[in-house]
Amino acid sequence: MPPVHQSTDFRRVALRATGGKVKAIFWHLGVRCALEERGFRFVTGFGPHVEPAPGEIAFLVGSSSGSIFSILTAAGFDVPDIMESFLGRASKMPPIHPSSIFRRHVPTPGRYFRRIRNAVNLRAGEELFPGTGLRQPDDTLTAEPQISPSRVKGVRRFIRYFRAGDLLVIRAPYILDGMEAWVRSLIPDHDRFEDLRAHLFILASDLDATRTAVFSTEDNDHLWYRYVSGVPISRASICSMAIPSVFNPVSVRIDGRKRYFIDGDVYNPTETMIESDHHCDLAIVSSFEAPYRFHPAIGSLHHLGLPYEITQTIALTIYSRLMQSRKNTRAKTKAMEITRDLLSRYLDEETLERECERIAAAMEISLSMKTIFLHPYSNPLLFFGNPFDLSPRMFAKILVEATIQASELLDREGFRT
Repeated sequence: MPPVHQSTDFRRVALRATGGKVKAIFWHLGVRCALEERGFRFVTGFGPHVEPAPGEIAFLVGSSSGSIFSILTAAGFDVPDIMESFLGRASKMPPIHPSSIFRRHVPTPGRYFRRIRNAVNLRAGEELFPGTGLRQPDDTLTAEPQISPSRVKGVRRFIRYFRAGDLLVIRAPYILDGMEAWVRSLIPDHDRFEDLRAHLFILASDLDATRTAVFSTEDNDHLWYRYVSGVPISRASICSMAIPSVFNPVSVRIDGRKRYFIDGDVYNPTETMIESDHHCDLAIVSSFEAPYRFHPAIGSLHHLGLPYEITQTIALTIYSRLMQSRKNTRAKTKAMEITRDLLSRYLDEETLERECERIAAAMEISLSMKTIFLHPYSNPLLFFGNPFDLSPRMFAKILVEATIQASELLDREGFRT
């Protein structure tokens, strides 16, 4: 039996919400209900950052659609408010419609032909440096000169390097301008991370680097992630939600250069580095990646065709990363316990603490932080259905299922009502 915990046993609590399209927002709301049933309270509303009381969740980390849940929570919308809005009733929360999510990208011939030219320049080889063939006309860094059309030297040279596949340099079909406007409507006149009482962090994956951008009030560089300040909450949220092949990457100018961001779940969405940086003693990771588990009444996904096979492949890939993250966290914690036990035989208490802290820092773990993962583990039907379904039926189905499953997982961890 695990030790029994109370919410007030923890002074700095973080909730991390990852993506999974619209269905993930419903899942996280169910997790929130389960947490509130166990005495946890959320720091919400506008004003200066506050130091949380025991049992208060003041650190909210969101990636992809999980960023929307984190913003809704930080802005002070409670579960009934959100529920009424999704059910189409009067609510403090502005309603969201499919037209807000799916706004068509209107291509322009000039930019399309520029992309073809860039692809040809890249293949030519000698134009790879100093240019990259990927810059836009409005990027003005003198250190990285642009590729001009004159670089394609004549019709013969163009034909020599041109391939039919260069015509496929198209954009994703949708842009997220509508979602950005909707997020602004949630927090009118407070579209800054500094305006929230809670500590909000929104993750996005840098398209051109192997690092996660952590949009917040801070500016710090780390090996695998970087804190970025000065970006509006609404802009950060759509950076985090730009699903490749569905939505166009979202640009943000940082350090004088335009950078492009895609879905925050692409790179390290479940690593609890932010929680460690802010000395949290409890990190709760809520993830709605629900790969299908065989059920006799449904059978194999192979018999449902390629779309289901692809969806399952993506779900399994993301889910395996969640499980690997959980496994690594548990293994590192166990290794530290063994190390501490061995060193305690030879070192005094002060030296022991210092050396354990040094080893923990090298292993990128926190000695004082407990981590729990809340994710779907039963009901194969959660895998099916339109992931962008905003209907009351889908909302109610996932909210109830999430509350039940999260409650069972919290019970196993020793958090009981």
